[in-house]
Amino acid sequence: MAGDAKIAILAVQETHLSEERREEVEHPANGSGARGVAFVLNKRLTKGMEHEWVEVIPGPRRTISILNVYAPNAPRENEAFWKTLRESIRGRVDIILGDWNVTGESMDRLPMTTDDAAAVHALAALISDLEMVDGWRSENPRERAYTYLQLATGSQSRIDRIYVRREMVRDANDWAIEEPGIPTDHRMISVTIADYQAPFVGKGRWAMPEHLLNDKVIKEAMKDEARKLAAELNHGTPRTERSNAQTAFQAFKMRLTVKIRERAKAKIPKARRELDRLQGQVEAMLKACVKTLRENIT
Repeated sequence: MAGDAKIAILAVQETHLSEERREEVEHPANGSGARGVAFVLNKRLTKGMEHEWVEVIPGPRRTISILNVYAPNAPRENEAFWKTLRESIRGRVDIILGDWNVTGESMDRLPMTTDDAAAVHALAALISDLEMVDGWRSENPRERAYTYLQLATGSQSRIDRIYVRREMVRDANDWAIEEPGIPTDHRMISVTIADYQAPFVGKGRWAMPEHLLNDKVIKEAMKDEARKLAAELNHGTPRTERSNAQTAFQAFKMRLTVKIRERAKAKIPKARRELDRLQGQVEAMLKACVKTLRENIT
């Protein structure tokens, strides 16, 4: 999932990860464990970056400090958790994210209800002390979206959130709530943090989209171009500076690249449109639910 979505740092809650299991994951051999949180680093995207694992990352200089939380569900325990965390944090925290198991606003629940006042107050005090902002809500002040579905009752809530330091809000973009692509009752939340002080890095060399490897049209195009290349190489014409195996192979790659690019342009927008259509249906259903609840209340 982290690879497909190009996620550099994936924060996971309710991992069922014990200390022994953590060591097994870091030095793979087998598996299992007992609730907790974890970070999954995408080696392809974080290659060359220094990182360390501590309970609360101090984040000096230009490093980024991320706190991953999985709060208790019971109101009294939830309240105590935020109070303890508030007393324990030392130094700067740039990002806090995870499963909070509490919401600060009634619009973050469906049906709309308010959470335990003491737990909400304890969380608000922590967020205020750290000068954090709920980025998604800041960008979508009136929108209703939910990250957790309780199957037993059908109720929904936005208990999974990302808070960023107020000074970092301008560097945070692409706030999203989306399906994670794996069976779970939580949706995935994400944000892109840009380092505007970093030197410009281009897109790099072009590569064929992996999803086209099993595309029937592309497979046929590959076979067709390969047959043309084989026929050209077996033709037996004298080698010249402009006509030889190397130039033939280069031309083969260029022709195939053009066909792959054209296929990608035709296929990706179609998938995007279907995704947008389904997302639109989800949003319409949520709005209908909210409208029905309001009518029932009045």
